[in-house]
Amino acid sequence: MKELDPDSVLIGEVWEDASNKIAYGHIRDYLLGDELDSVMNYPFRSILLDFLLGKKDGQQTHLALMRLYENYPAQYFYSTMNIIGTHDVERALTLLSGAPPEHTLSKEEQSGYRLAPEQWELGMARMKLLSLFQMTFPGVPCIYYGDEAGMHGYRDPLNRGTYPWGNEEQEILSWYKKMISIRNKYAVLKTGKWLPVLAEGSVYGYIRLIENGLDVFQQKRPNNLAIILLNTNTEQEISLNIDIKKYRQSNMLDLITGQAHSIVDGILDITLKPWKEKYI
Repeated sequence: MKELDPDSVLIGEVWEDASNKIAYGHIRDYLLGDELDSVMNYPFRSILLDFLLGKKDGQQTHLALMRLYENYPAQYFYSTMNIIGTHDVERALTLLSGAPPEHTLSKEEQSGYRLAPEQWELGMARMKLLSLFQMTFPGVPCIYYGDEAGMHGYRDPLNRGTYPWGNEEQEILSWYKKMISIRNKYAVLKTGKWLPVLAEGSVYGYIRLIENGLDVFQQKRPNNLAIILLNTNTEQEISLNIDIKKYRQSNMLDLITGQAHSIVDGILDITLKPWKEKYI
């Protein structure tokens, strides 16, 4: 493949940590520079879903992401195919809505299952958080068709429904478009340094940073700083004081709401609302 086109890209379907995968009794070599260019980041999917479902807290989420960060060479960490849905797993909206576990339903029951209004509301709020995480984290975000349109369903073949042309859920579709536009606009979300700054309870936060005009690959980019903060608590707002004087002293703008936030003595004071108030 490389002989035909040196710029072609080979992405492997690897479900585990690709740096130490064992298959058929052998350790596989995927990330040594002359095998795969990248892999499908199934561990990333599992980590995010566990966090949003409350199975893991912010600190556990941080440690799981750090394992990948420490195990993967930078070139791979920044080029992994960051998936949330695929044809091999349940639709993310189904999992995030609190629908019954797949093993508790027959295939016929799975096929006929529809989300109740409160499940839909919960699932949509979590999908927004999930896509915000996906679009601002190092790697290449990959959307499984229909996730951006509100499609749900259990495993194959129920996760392969026809795209709802003309009947997309406009709220989530508009949200995805906004997240994609933000990622495309700011180079810092693509190749900026990744610096975790907060990991406790229902909150996880990290910085993406380009400083001194160079990104993580020493490419020339405009200086920029982005702070991403996520609160998975469904009821409680969280007030935070984050010390960012090392990176910025001037005010910052919330790219989702348009609200300006003052930086006083290098401290960012901010309150994260719970999902029920539809603010992320």
